[in-house]
Amino acid sequence: MKNNSYIHNLKIDDVPWNRLPTTYARATLFPQYFEVLDNMQESDKIEKALDEALLQAQSNDINMRTKGIRFLRQASCLETGTKNTYPIRDWFSEAVNYTKLFEIIQSEKDPKLLWEYLFLIKIYCERYIDSAHSVKNSETFISKKENMEFKIKACKLGELFLVHQDASVRQAATSLLWYLKKTSEV
Repeated sequence: MKNNSYIHNLKIDDVPWNRLPTTYARATLFPQYFEVLDNMQESDKIEKALDEALLQAQSNDINMRTKGIRFLRQASCLETGTKNTYPIRDWFSEAVNYTKLFEIIQSEKDPKLLWEYLFLIKIYCERYIDSAHSVKNSETFISKKENMEFKIKACKLGELFLVHQDASVRQAATSLLWYLKKTSEV
């Protein structure tokens, strides 16, 4: 019970982010990512931040690509059904955005980033598409044909990386494909 109380009262500033490891470095910037995401109240600001993250993911600089993917991943992991997640969900489901994202993933060479991208795709499918029925006012979103197209492209993407030289990328691709095959007719 003491742990539950601690967890419920935990503040972002209480976490030693600079000591938590991530794929490339420490999680020092996570509080900034959370703050940006938490402070977004207007759809256009959220879309602009996601567009910026997508641009960063296209950079030649590995640090910028890492920053872009982390922001996109954090956005995809937000609690579904909150007011800030509707624009995120809608942004990811736009054909122009996910097509660009899939192009970026296909051209990525870094195995750690590929793993993160494949994880992001799986999480988006799981949380936003397949669990959409549990979120209020999602009937229109559920009926969008782009959701099925997203999952079909995600399946093709997963199949592409099944033969990657890096074991962690193959594992992420297998996990994505297993989830997609388990939950849909893709």
